Amino acid sequence: MDPVRSILCVALAALLTALPAAPAAAFPEEGSRIMTTETRTEGAGRALEAAVAAARDGNWQPLQDLQIEPAAIVAALAPLADAPDEDVRRDLALYLAGLDHPAASPLLARLLADPDADIRARAADALFALPDPGGALNAVPSATDALLADAAGGAPTAAQLLLLGYAGTEKAAAVLRPIVEDGEAPPVKLYPWQRPVPAALAATIALSRRGDDAARDALLQRQPPLPPEEMAFLLSVLPAIDSPAVLHHVAVLALDDEREIAGDVPSGAGPQRRLCDRAVDAFAARLDLGLPFALNPAGRYDEAQRRAVRDAMTGTVPQ
Repeated sequence: MDPVRSILCVALAALLTALPAAPAAAFPEEGSRIMTTETRTEGAGRALEAAVAAARDGNWQPLQDLQIEPAAIVAALAPLADAPDEDVRRDLALYLAGLDHPAASPLLARLLADPDADIRARAADALFALPDPGGALNAVPSATDALLADAAGGAPTAAQLLLLGYAGTEKAAAVLRPIVEDGEAPPVKLYPWQRPVPAALAATIALSRRGDDAARDALLQRQPPLPPEEMAFLLSVLPAIDSPAVLHHVAVLALDDEREIAGDVPSGAGPQRRLCDRAVDAFAARLDLGLPFALNPAGRYDEAQRRAVRDAMTGTVPQ
């Protein structure tokens, strides 16, 4: 029992002893409630401790079954980031990605500097998918150093490049520019089901987020029709685009793009979705747009609905 709870219980017992019998009748119920809460807290703590021990041994199911706040789970899992067994650390990265909660950000940032390249890549994917990845990234200096090393190493992932757009060091721009200019890095993709795109595109988006005028101009100069995989990539990384002008330009490119895409509806189901349909969902999520219709991530949007997105953007994101 923690000291504060102990003091409360002792004080409560003394009070019950001093009070007359009738007025004290309500206090045993309060004491019982405190003791019950304490018992539950201790039980949850023991369950969490046992679940973390099981995870260290390769069994993550007990953690999946816990009904505990994500922040408490992440705090208990922190020592696993230093486990000597890389399989444990890899499973940790996978679990944190599945948790999909901002509380996981600091631990994912630590894993960006893991000795294993695959774990670093998985951590980058998971961190980029969470809100405000820059806050966690810049709180862990070794994470930024690791991202810089991976980007300079010649085969960075999309997420590793995009996270450099949030890094609080000017070294990031010096690493990103050669990737844009040389075009020699292998193609990248943010999700396994995506078709790869040039690494230079991800690096350009990261530079744009850093306020690089040349990078923003390069994005603004892209004209339709873009390769469909590049259009899909731009829509998947809208959270990394902070320039109002670039956001509006991507909207112009995407909201009228009626080319069909795969992956948004089950195989064989119809009608097939289009890039413009995905764009509606992406911009609604990115800008929290108040739209006069319900979103349907498996359906199509007509011209009037897509125009409503453009109108909402005009009021929300001044150019």
